[in-house]
Amino acid sequence: YHFTLQITAIAANTDAKLVSEKVDNEKRSKIMKYFVNPANINDFKNSFKLNETSVIAGENYYLQSISHNDNNETGTFFELYFRKIQTEILEYSREEYMSHFIDGVQHNPEVIFKSSWQVHANDLSQFQNIIGNSAESWAEENSIITKVIPKKISEIEYLIKLEAQLLTNPSLYKSYSNESHYSLRGRIDYKLQWVDFKLTPLQCGYIITQDSSFFPIENWSGLDQCPFETTTILPINLINSISKLVQITEISYIRGTIKQNVKPLIEWHQPRVLLEKIANFYGSYLKTDLKTAEVFDNNGKKWTQITKTFLLAPVGRVWNETYWQNRV
Repeated sequence: YHFTLQITAIAANTDAKLVSEKVDNEKRSKIMKYFVNPANINDFKNSFKLNETSVIAGENYYLQSISHNDNNETGTFFELYFRKIQTEILEYSREEYMSHFIDGVQHNPEVIFKSSWQVHANDLSQFQNIIGNSAESWAEENSIITKVIPKKISEIEYLIKLEAQLLTNPSLYKSYSNESHYSLRGRIDYKLQWVDFKLTPLQCGYIITQDSSFFPIENWSGLDQCPFETTTILPINLINSISKLVQITEISYIRGTIKQNVKPLIEWHQPRVLLEKIANFYGSYLKTDLKTAEVFDNNGKKWTQITKTFLLAPVGRVWNETYWQNRV
C-alpha cells in the first residue's frame, strides 16, 4: 500500500497521545501510532479488541493487529493496524471472446463478466449457493452467475471473485447433457423418437380367408379386439401396414432410493391410457414402459430416476383402455 502520513499534535497532559496516522491512498487501511504513559497502558490495551471497530479509526475500520515496544519510564509506543471492511464491489470488467467464425462472419460472441468483492463475514451467506442466479444487479440484463471463487482474508473479511455469462453464450450449452446431475428436484427431461406400429387383421375386424383375402368378422367387438376406440371395423388398407408413431420418453427424479419410492410407482400402469398434455403436446397416450434407476446428484445425495414411456395415438385416434387393460 501507499500511505499518506498525518501528524496530529495532542496536549502534553493527555494520557494517550496520537503520534502519527498513516492512511493508504485508497483509504482502505490505516496505521495509528500512540504514545501511552505507564499508568494507562493496561486500560489502553483493554479498550481494543481484534476484528472490532473503534471510534478512533472511523466507521467500518476493524482492528487487525496491535503491537508495542518495551515499556520504559516515560511511556510506551503502540501501533494499531486497521482495515476498512465492508461488503462492496472492488473491480468489474466486461470481456468479449470470439465463439466461432463461419464463412468470414463471427457468430454470437462470448460475453464474460468478472467482478471482485470485499465481503464482511456477516454477509457471506449472500454469496453462497448463487450459481445460476441472475447477475443483473452488477453485470447486464439476461446474465447469470457461473463461477464463485471465495478467499478468506481473515475471520471477518473475504475476497470473492464472481464470474457471469450472458444466457446467449454458446459455451453455456456445450457442457450440458441429459446425463448432468445438477438440480434434480423438479427436473423433467424428454426424448422423442419414431416407432413402428402395425395392426393385425383381427385388430381391424377381419379374418383371413382361404384365398388370403380379408373378410369382415360378424359381431366383431372393437371394445375387446381393437387397440383404438371404435364402434365399426377399421379400413381394410390399415391391415399389416406399418405406421410411424411418436414415442415420448419422460425422465424425472424423486429424492431417495427405489425402495423408498416403490409405492407410488407400483400402480403407475393404471389406467393404461391418458388423454392429456405430455411434453407440451396434447393427445391420447398409451403407457408402454416404466424403468427406475438410482443416481447421485452432484452433492452426493441419492435420487430415484424414473423413466416413463408413452406412445402417442395417430391423429384422429384414441387408445382403447378396455383393450389395453390386460395386455402388456
